[in-house]
Amino acid sequence: DLAHPRLWCAPATGYVVAGALELIEERIAAGDAGETVRVLDYGAGTGLAAIELLKACRERGIDRLLGERGMELELHLADLPSSWFARGYELLRDCSWTRFHSLRAADGSFRPLRELTGGEGMDAVMANMVFHLIPPAALRELAAELASVIEPGGRLIWSSPDLGPAGPHAVLF
Repeated sequence: DLAHPRLWCAPATGYVVAGALELIEERIAAGDAGETVRVLDYGAGTGLAAIELLKACRERGIDRLLGERGMELELHLADLPSSWFARGYELLRDCSWTRFHSLRAADGSFRPLRELTGGEGMDAVMANMVFHLIPPAALRELAAELASVIEPGGRLIWSSPDLGPAGPHAVLF
């Protein structure tokens, strides 16, 4: 159901989306004609956070605000090739704001984030429920990669509730 995220992921996703939406609105208010606001959804999977962000943008009239200011918005979704990411592509490929990127290079290594975004920096990076999938030894390198792509004054907005202790209403798999 694309209208409502599941209860197990709604709070974490809402936190990330609210932070990205706030930054988008700030960038639009301070921006000039011809500028582009860029958001990266790192570890996008099925596109849950991106879908929720796009719904919030529609509700807040972001397309109208962008048009009034002569600005653009790009929402970059990046992940490893998988059936999950293929589903995200299927759901969002027709949205003019979305761009899809494989984190995997042809040789099997990880692509530098600046490479996959065509050298463009990001105003915001969303990372929703993905850090638990990254081996601890790789987190330092990932942090450096994320920092390399975030523009001055930009933000990393992340939530990894699955790393913390289970709450009283948690449903454990």
